[in-house]
Amino acid sequence: MAVDFSVVDAACLAEFGETITHAPTSGAAYTLTAILEHPAMLEGDFPESYVIVFAPASGFTTSPAKGDTVTAQSKTYNVIDVLEDAAGGVRLRLHKA
Repeated sequence: MAVDFSVVDAACLAEFGETITHAPTSGAAYTLTAILEHPAMLEGDFPESYVIVFAPASGFTTSPAKGDTVTAQSKTYNVIDVLEDAAGGVRLRLHKA
């Protein structure tokens, strides 16, 4: 039995998602709904320096790339890595600007 991850993603985004702004290096900034994670293993001595954002690929107007910026919870971050999964999800690894 195959899992329809779009249904799971939609439920998670409805419950835990928040609005973020993605500003690509070329093109206009836009908003989308994403889930923010604060991974302690990346932070070390610098709390809130790193954030991971999850959103479905369909939520992005333009493909995210290293060097883009994301604003979440009134803080601006630089995209340092883009990880796409086989089920249509995208995780952006961010570092506080």
